[in-house]
Amino acid sequence: MQRPTDVPLASWIRQLIKEDKVEQFYLTDEWRELRQDVLDDFHNECQECLKKGKVTTDELCVHHVNEVRHRPELALSRYFVDDKKS
Repeated sequence: MQRPTDVPLASWIRQLIKEDKVEQFYLTDEWRELRQDVLDDFHNECQECLKKGKVTTDELCVHHVNEVRHRPELALSRYFVDDKKS
């Protein structure tokens, strides 16, 4: 799936949220490519499980550090450091 190129990403995601169709973002080629790149970076291991001492590689979800519904402008950001978090 391709997103409209004439609309900024964050604006498009905000519209999807209003229409309760945010799952369409996760069908885009851009998200799928980023997701696979992140999984490759971490050898398909769940980072949340690793923090708990577990190794999990089955049916992984790639999570946003900041939920896409709250920070759509970061939807395709590979890395994000929140300087305001302690």
